[in-house]
Amino acid sequence: MTGHVKIRLLVLLSMFLCLPLWAQVSPYFDMKLLKTISVGAYQGVNPIFVADLDGDNFPELVTVQSDYRDNAATLVIVSGAASYKQTRIHFGSSYGTPGVSFGYACGAIALARTQLPNGSKRGTIYVVAGTAQQKLLYAYGYYGHEQVEEIASVALQQNLYGNPAVADFDGDGRDEVYVGNEVFDAYLLNPIGSGAAGNVGRHMQHDGAMFSLSVAADVLPELPGKELVCGNQIYSVHPQQAPTGVRWVQTVGETAQDGSALVADFTGDKKLDILVRDINGQLSLYNPATNQCLFTKII
Repeated sequence: MTGHVKIRLLVLLSMFLCLPLWAQVSPYFDMKLLKTISVGAYQGVNPIFVADLDGDNFPELVTVQSDYRDNAATLVIVSGAASYKQTRIHFGSSYGTPGVSFGYACGAIALARTQLPNGSKRGTIYVVAGTAQQKLLYAYGYYGHEQVEEIASVALQQNLYGNPAVADFDGDGRDEVYVGNEVFDAYLLNPIGSGAAGNVGRHMQHDGAMFSLSVAADVLPELPGKELVCGNQIYSVHPQQAPTGVRWVQTVGETAQDGSALVADFTGDKKLDILVRDINGQLSLYNPATNQCLFTKII
């Protein structure tokens, strides 16, 4: 590991460790409780997502209320404008359907204002949920706390819980949604393509469940638009060439390493690097520009 890479990683780790402590005593932070919203029994490990879904300049809160005992889950949407009124979408055996979960604490939700063919926008909640046998990506349209409807759902090829995310890969103003190495149009979840048996961004949760976590970023500036990064593999995405619009471009360092990835300029050369941690705890830093693995360490 080179010296400057070590320094940057140490600074990054120091920020993670020290910032919360510094924020507690800094005179520039004034934190106080403004509102308490009751959503019933709540598992605090599930993240809270915030976005203005209906375009009224009041953000909505979206989270998951999980019940480990009954393999059930509820998607809770709290309106920002309508006095914090709640809308609930139920999954799981408590509600008369086969046991379905979101993968506890996986953060398997993405929020977006999706552009429609007529040029208007729709608030959309993307959810990954499923059983042990199959995982699905759902899209729900949000038009206010009394107007929520399922727009579409699609089965994922990879039987993994996944963290959905939204990106405009080709810069045409229309978003795509991706899970692992699978990409769909954000409007109706029509498949654009997948990386098939390649990396999916596989990582392990605290309870041993497997997830996929990938990143959209312009890691190869010589190619148009953004690429999809899964571990140390890079895919190009071509929405106009569905359903074969996802193509392998590069395995950085030649040998594939699947895992969750973080994309940033770690080496200070003004080019993006890929930091990968796999399910065995191996941490590796890759430079796509030079096609090299800069270091590997077991943590």
